[in-house]
Amino acid sequence: MTEISRIKPLKPRASKPKTRTGCVTCKIRRVKCDEAKPYCNRCIKACVKCDGYVTKPKKGSVIRPILPIIAPDFEPILWEPSNNLIQNEGDFRYLQMFCEKTAHHLKSITPTNLWSGLMLQASERNEAVRHGIIAIAALDITSQLKTDQLPNHRCGTGTSPADPRTHYQLALREYSLAIQAMQKETSKGTLDLTTTLITCLVIICFETFHGNSYNALSQINTGLLLIEQSVAQKQDTPTSLVDGIPSSLLSRVDESLIRAFVRLDLQAMSFIGNLTRGIPNPAFRERSPLTSLHNMPTLFSSLSEARNYLELLMVRSMHSCHPDIHKRPGRRELFPRSSRKFIPISTAVVRSDSLMAAHRWHEAFQILYGLARAKKGSKDFLDATTLELYYHAMLAPLDMSHEDDMRKYVPCFQTQLALCKEILNHPIVENNQRLFAFDLEVVLPLFGIGWRCPHSETRREAIDLLLATRRQEGLWDGMMAGKITEWIATLEEEEGLGPDGCAPPRRRMLSVTVEFDVLTRTAFVTGLMPKKGEEERERVKAELSW
Repeated sequence: MTEISRIKPLKPRASKPKTRTGCVTCKIRRVKCDEAKPYCNRCIKACVKCDGYVTKPKKGSVIRPILPIIAPDFEPILWEPSNNLIQNEGDFRYLQMFCEKTAHHLKSITPTNLWSGLMLQASERNEAVRHGIIAIAALDITSQLKTDQLPNHRCGTGTSPADPRTHYQLALREYSLAIQAMQKETSKGTLDLTTTLITCLVIICFETFHGNSYNALSQINTGLLLIEQSVAQKQDTPTSLVDGIPSSLLSRVDESLIRAFVRLDLQAMSFIGNLTRGIPNPAFRERSPLTSLHNMPTLFSSLSEARNYLELLMVRSMHSCHPDIHKRPGRRELFPRSSRKFIPISTAVVRSDSLMAAHRWHEAFQILYGLARAKKGSKDFLDATTLELYYHAMLAPLDMSHEDDMRKYVPCFQTQLALCKEILNHPIVENNQRLFAFDLEVVLPLFGIGWRCPHSETRREAIDLLLATRRQEGLWDGMMAGKITEWIATLEEEEGLGPDGCAPPRRRMLSVTVEFDVLTRTAFVTGLMPKKGEEERERVKAELSW
């Protein structure tokens, strides 16, 4: 046998794949682990400390969110960050200021993502909104620096960041850029309804914050007309109501945006003053589908639901209290002339229906109100108290047959005053000393007390609160409202008070009108007062600065 034939063929190496589940010690020693738990036997026999096993975290199951069904004509606003949005460090600081402080100041009592969410998302994709947000933040800083609330804030690239003029000039410049961008996009016809309304809201906010009520009113009515036209286009489409708002509209526009314009409609109708020529009337008409109360529940499930229906009810009641609000723009009188002692039957019927709806709302709110009021110092307490305040503020105007004798409504005014004081003394309000709020809170009810209440002590306390708080809530400036009501109260109480502490009914000032000079912050007020010892009335005038 040859030498080659004696060589045995090599056997293939046995497959012994490495285990990846052994203990830590066996892996380091490079030996086979028997994987006994909690310690392997191989380590125990070798008198080696077993370091146990490393367990890999289990991969969690991927939860896919259920996406809502979106109508074909609805273009959602998505968060699409861009590296080219912020031009410089100053813009970044203003945007940061808006996110951290200004958006919090602007949001309404009811929780909403309008300013802290929807508006910021829109700024990512729309140049006009972005410039507008920077302008509003700069204006907010200007306001706070003037009152020494922001002494150490540094923002922008100016040589004197603590100088309000630096931020004010930048606010005007950014606002001008926002208007230019909006006009450019409008001319192209590329804006959808949501973005158009958001841009409109930014302009309203800036003009209101800046004190230019006329421009703000014009933009408010522009937005309202756009919404009502959108509803009219879908009238033939079967739709349901979501807290009084047609679902066909909510499929195209975010609900918080629609609710914001409902509140702006209230401001437009409640605001005193001489409407400039060419401003259209409020769009949410008395019979508008946007003010439907047909599906109002008998028991509210949340404060947000109660707030939504109360706002629609207030719009409806405002129409019944001012039946001529849709006549041509011009000088508006807050109260009818003395010759109009009785209201028309048609108006009386509408007021009666609104009053019954208000009582139904209050009954549905009672359980929720009691639960919220039990939480002293909480946000729910504040929200519920504010809703209760506006319910009582509606009652007297709806129940009023004529304006001569207001003494029977004194208890209602006193209830409102007590609620206003609770709101102003609430820890959340006391700790947040903001000077500007986008929505109405206490200024309008306090103005109503100072204006209508004949009881001197009650109305004077309301006037003092207006003058002391220095608040501006939307179109309503607290200092302005305080100056006007103080002048009216002084004239009405000029001949003394009765045994009940009330001014005589015949001394009631009628046909009051107010015009404003925004630049000088001056109000020109006129009214009709009886001559001393006579029934005949004469026109009185005043020039009031605030």
